[in-house]
Amino acid sequence: MAEETVAFMGALRDAEVERQLIADLAHYGITQAVDWSRGVQEGHCTRYLDGKLESESNLGVKSSDGELIAAGWMDFIHGGGDLPLFVFWLLLDRRIEIAYPSRAKMLARTRMVRTDTMRAR
Repeated sequence: MAEETVAFMGALRDAEVERQLIADLAHYGITQAVDWSRGVQEGHCTRYLDGKLESESNLGVKSSDGELIAAGWMDFIHGGGDLPLFVFWLLLDRRIEIAYPSRAKMLARTRMVRTDTMRAR
């Protein structure tokens, strides 16, 4: 039998990971879904529910018009088996709008800022 790759995903596992990541984003005022399209697996892995999970970097969160509003790593803590899984953002950067006065009008600039992801749950 062929060895199962870490990329094996199950619908139950996917739903739980997405739920926890979105809940974590809510602490920063972000309510959009996670963009997994450019995720890079980083080696920390576990089996959970109906699939395997590996930490990923380069995940994004896009606005409804497709603009990147946050980016970071997804990581987790899991003791294996039936023990609980805790999924969280690591090194989360989010875009903020900064207004600068400029003669007769305000100019808005966007930049990425590091968000403190080491908060108590």
